Amino acid sequence: DEYPDVLAHCYGCGRLNEHGHQIKSYWDGDESICHFLPKPYHIAIPGYVYGGLLEASRAGQVVIDCSTSIPESTDRMRADFARKGVRLVDAPLARTPVQAEEGKLNCMVGADEKTLAEIRPVLEKFCENIFHVGGPGTGHKIKLVYNFVAMGHAAITCEALAACASVGISLESFFQLVSAGGANSNMFQMLVPKALKGDLTDYAYHQRGTLAYVIELWDLFTQIGMERKTPFVDVYSRLER
Repeated sequence: DEYPDVLAHCYGCGRLNEHGHQIKSYWDGDESICHFLPKPYHIAIPGYVYGGLLEASRAGQVVIDCSTSIPESTDRMRADFARKGVRLVDAPLARTPVQAEEGKLNCMVGADEKTLAEIRPVLEKFCENIFHVGGPGTGHKIKLVYNFVAMGHAAITCEALAACASVGISLESFFQLVSAGGANSNMFQMLVPKALKGDLTDYAYHQRGTLAYVIELWDLFTQIGMERKTPFVDVYSRLER
């Protein structure tokens, strides 16, 4: 915000970039950090956006990354921040935009006990459930596996509805049956009622998300040398690549 005009064209915070986010560094008198997901054309050097958190961070600070990210890049960034005396915590989120507005998200935190105790009051402002899943890096790892389960439910639901339509089964009857049995799930209840009303917007999102998240999980398996990948991950990764 305080850069001279010649340097005020950053896509994230540049006040003179009419197409940018024009993020402000201060809010209600308190110092804050705004984090946005960059596109490939925002990258200045491989893996980084020019300036940003790493450049502006100071020793003793804690940076909380609530995005879904590839664990390898998280480890690399943690090391970069550590050289400046800054702790990077991976704390990805789950649930929907509705819960986000209500401040009732789920959070998966990868951090040591001391750091978690420090940041818990912040997380409690927008999270209903805070899961301490392990040390640094485990938050992003478990989120990929979690997404694998969630997107798996979404994919199976889509295939089941298509099968019903193909063989002449009432989608409403199928919905009532599954809703009353063990095959029911939150994902099923999130998708099917909208589909019954002709709203398929969520399906396009989950289709794109499934491919992206499965590829990330596949990459994680590759990085750790896991030879026996799950068939579902392997099939999707081959389709995408």
